[in-house]
Amino acid sequence: MAVKVFVESVRINLATNTRVVLLKDAKIDRYLLIHIGEWESFAIAAELQGHKPVRPFTHDLVTNIVEQLDARIVSISIHSLQNDVFFATILLEHGEQRIEIDARPSDSIALAVRCDAAIFVEEDVFEQAGLRVSAKTEEDDKLAVFRDFVNQLDF
Repeated sequence: MAVKVFVESVRINLATNTRVVLLKDAKIDRYLLIHIGEWESFAIAAELQGHKPVRPFTHDLVTNIVEQLDARIVSISIHSLQNDVFFATILLEHGEQRIEIDARPSDSIALAVRCDAAIFVEEDVFEQAGLRVSAKTEEDDKLAVFRDFVNQLDF
């Protein structure tokens, strides 16, 4: 079952130069943290902040190509996690045809924020790598580590 999420933030750990995108479940307080590359973090953050480049970034170019072909990006899905690597697909619609394209989650998210496409995470992925924020529980130690990590990040 897929869970709708949104981009909570993009963060940078200045000490290690590590970049992450933080996805939040749209219904409950749980999160998915995905490490991403420098360019993808910039592409996502720039779009979220409304920054429009003078010339199109790669993700803008892909969006323009999709639109020129009379297609649209409907949604993206982060569908699995294998050996600490997330896998995603982009769902395109062209007329009556629906096309799924394999893609990295970071590129998929960068496209989704440009197209106002829905972002989904499979429940299995949340169960493997998600973190839930709730009342004091046994997971407080795990969440404390997560909070400390997120709080040391800067954007």
